[in-house]
Amino acid sequence: MEQARKLPTGALGRMIDELPVRLGAAGGDLAKLALSEKLVDALMTRDELRALLIKRGAEDPAHKTFRQVSFQEYRYGLPDSGDRSTQVAVVVVQGDIVDGDAPQGAIGGRSTAELIRHARDDDTVKALVLRVDSPGGSAFGAELIRRELEITRKAGKPVIVSMSDVAASGGYWVSTSADEVLADPATITRLDRRIRAGADVRQDPGQAGRAHRRRDDDLVGGRAGSAPAAGPALRPGDPGQRRPHLPGVSGAGRGQQARNRGTDRGSGAGTGLDWAAGARTPPGGRLWGFGCRHP
Repeated sequence: MEQARKLPTGALGRMIDELPVRLGAAGGDLAKLALSEKLVDALMTRDELRALLIKRGAEDPAHKTFRQVSFQEYRYGLPDSGDRSTQVAVVVVQGDIVDGDAPQGAIGGRSTAELIRHARDDDTVKALVLRVDSPGGSAFGAELIRRELEITRKAGKPVIVSMSDVAASGGYWVSTSADEVLADPATITRLDRRIRAGADVRQDPGQAGRAHRRRDDDLVGGRAGSAPAAGPALRPGDPGQRRPHLPGVSGAGRGQQARNRGTDRGSGAGTGLDWAAGARTPPGGRLWGFGCRHP
């Protein structure tokens, strides 16, 4: 980006480090800051931009604007040079999960499950990537999606989950049937809201497995570099370790998740892991898990 904007080497890093000071000097105006830092060439309203494009481009008198083409129209006009016999399907799970059908850009349990089924039945699709950015929602809708992923995996097609900002509750639930789960260092992921685990084991390995009791309506989650202070470690059988919370759904989640992720070590209390089982982060990263059940 520095090269494209003709900025000195390290300019962006220094701007980030000094962001509060520089933003204050710009009066708290991010647009003015972007202009002063040469991240943009000018600040314009939409009508000013339209006039500029008419002047520099080609006018469209019929629509009183400039000649233009949408991305989709442009893409369809390009020659198809790819190999359509070998494809990777990408299904995006972004937003709240709801029952039934949902339009593009939302997550309907049935409609998203059908997308996965169509990808599985398409012989040109050799693998499936599920991009998850969801805090959860309908347990039934999430289960429909997870089940289709499980069938796809059993059919021999690799299933990879890529976690974005959030993969919580149902968002994590749908991820448990994948062959591999990849998470960003700042990903917030959990299965339920009963217990918060968030020790940064990079800085203090002794904190691994420690949990924090939180109310369901408390703020949950964390970003890289903002781990909460570790609370007392919870042990199997600790009366404070669990509170009644949808035992049917949560209980099924724990058992199914452990089986899907290959961490089922039995059915007794204190066995297996209830969160982030088998998920990976890039080197130096972390996962935030909820509903932990430590051995």
